Amino acid sequence: MATVELGDDMALEHAHGGMPAGWYRDSDPSRLRWWDGEDWTDRVEQAAPSLRAVPRSAVPAIAGSAVPLSAVSRRSTAVRHVEPLVERNRIAVWAAIVGLVSLIAVVMAWVTPMPEWAVPTIALGGGILTLVLGAVAGRRASQIGTGRGPAVVALSLSALLVLSGIAVVALQLARATLAG
Repeated sequence: MATVELGDDMALEHAHGGMPAGWYRDSDPSRLRWWDGEDWTDRVEQAAPSLRAVPRSAVPAIAGSAVPLSAVSRRSTAVRHVEPLVERNRIAVWAAIVGLVSLIAVVMAWVTPMPEWAVPTIALGGGILTLVLGAVAGRRASQIGTGRGPAVVALSLSALLVLSGIAVVALQLARATLAG
């Protein structure tokens, strides 16, 4: 029997000839090791950047399938279930946070004594910043497939902030016109 060391007390045993010859993930996730069909060799290669580290819970499913990584397409459904490409859309989260903080700042400026220009400035400034970040986040979400929720929240908050800023400016102008 040949043993594949997977690190941290994990090991898989394979009967001789049970796996076809090919490149398999090594104990170091950045490398691949050649299995000659009967035993592991000393031949190692750097893993392609597109190959991601396999979650520990999924390793037995790949190794047990006896399919070398070199023979599996990146678009294969088997790889997608075992090794989902999870890329974070942090800008979407930051856009939503900026929108929420701006909304809280507008409410705080509205209920506390502040200069007249504070509410529309905070609303319009925060709304425009949230709009730009939300648009970038939305574009990134369409490219990588994650972060749509926070991007939508950010774009919604930006619309609310910009519209409230415009409404406050319009009310202030109307009040100044009626008073003067």
